[in-house]
Amino acid sequence: MNMLSKDPYRLLFPIALLNFILGVGVWLPHFFGDASSFPLIEHMQLLMRGTMYCFIIGFLLTMLPRVWGASFISLKELSIYAIGFLSFPLLIFFNQVAVFEYVVIGLLLLFAYDCLYRMFPRGRSPSKFVYAICTAVVIVVLANIGFGLSRIGVAVPSTLGNWSQLVAMQGGILLFIFVLVPFLVKKFQGGGPCCELQKNKRSNFLPSIIITIFAASYFITGDWEVLGRVVRTALLAVAFCEALPLWRWPGQSPWFIKGIWMSLWCIILGHGIPIFEGNHVIVWNHLMYITGFLQLCLMVGARVVCGHAQQMEQLERNHKPIIGIIVLLVISVLSRVGVDWAPETRALHLVLAAVFALIALGLWFVCYGRYLYTEEAKHA
Repeated sequence: MNMLSKDPYRLLFPIALLNFILGVGVWLPHFFGDASSFPLIEHMQLLMRGTMYCFIIGFLLTMLPRVWGASFISLKELSIYAIGFLSFPLLIFFNQVAVFEYVVIGLLLLFAYDCLYRMFPRGRSPSKFVYAICTAVVIVVLANIGFGLSRIGVAVPSTLGNWSQLVAMQGGILLFIFVLVPFLVKKFQGGGPCCELQKNKRSNFLPSIIITIFAASYFITGDWEVLGRVVRTALLAVAFCEALPLWRWPGQSPWFIKGIWMSLWCIILGHGIPIFEGNHVIVWNHLMYITGFLQLCLMVGARVVCGHAQQMEQLERNHKPIIGIIVLLVISVLSRVGVDWAPETRALHLVLAAVFALIALGLWFVCYGRYLYTEEAKHA
C-alpha cells in the first residue's frame, strides 16, 4: 500500500497550507496601494474552500478507513483530490468561476461517495458517529451545490441561495468541527483505539437531528438572525464542553490540547459576540477564523503528523513551537481587530495580520512538516 494512499493527509495538508498562503497573498496589491484590487471573494474561496475543506477532507480520508474498517483510497483517487485543490488558485486567478464551482462540486461529490458508500461500515449497526459524519457530509455537499449553481448564474431562490452561501463558506466547517472535536479530543487524551471510540451502546439519529437543526438555523435571517446565531453558539458550547471542560484551564494537558481549548473558545466567542455587538461582525469572524479554525487545524495537524511519525514525545515535551504558533496567531488576530478601531492605519494592520499568520504557518511547517513523509511504525 502506497504511503500517500494510506495517509492522504501527507499530500493534502501541504496543499491546504499552500492555498492559505495564496489566499492571504491575493491581498498584496491592495496592501501596497492598488485601491482597485479588493479580492474579498478570492480570499474567502481560497481560505474556506481551498484551505479548510482540503484539510478536513485530508484528515477524514486518513481517519475514516481506520475508524470504519474500510479500504484506503487509491493513489489515482488521491491524485484527483490533489489536482482539484491545486487547481483552485489558478481557476480563481483566471476568473474561471464556472469551472471552479464544477471542480468544487465534483470533489465534494467524490468525497460523499467515499463516505456514504465506499467506506461506509457494513455488517454492523452504524454508530452515532457514523450517522453524524454522513449527515454533515450530505449537508455540506448540498450547500455547495446550491452556492455553486447560484455563482454560475442558475436561478436559485434567494432564501436557499443565502443559506447555501452561509453553510458553504462557514457553516459546513463549523459542522465538521462540531462533529469531530469531541471524538478527537477523547482520542488525543488516550481514549483508546479509534475503532472503539465510535461504538455506542445504543445507536440512534439524535446527533443527525442536532446537526440538521444547526444547519437549518442559517435559514433564520433578517430581524431574527440573532436567534439563529444563539442556537448555533449554544450547540457549539455544549459539543465543545463534551470534548473539554471549557470552564477550566487544561493545566496538566500537553500544549497542543491547550491550543485546541483556546481555539474552541475563540470559535464560540467569534460566533457568539455578534449576538450582543453586531457592528463589527467581520472582526469577530476573523477571531473565529484565525485563532479558531486555523489554530485548531494547526494543533490537530501537529498531533496527526507527530502521531503517525511516532514523534508524540517530541510534540508533548518540546512545547515551544506550539506556544510560538499560538502567540503568532493571537498577534495576527489582534492586528486584524485593529483595522476597525484604527482605520487610519488600515493597510499596516492588514499587512501585520497576514505576516504573523504566515510566520505561524512557517513555524508549523519547519517544526512538524519534516514528519509529513516519515513512515509510521504503527497507526496513531
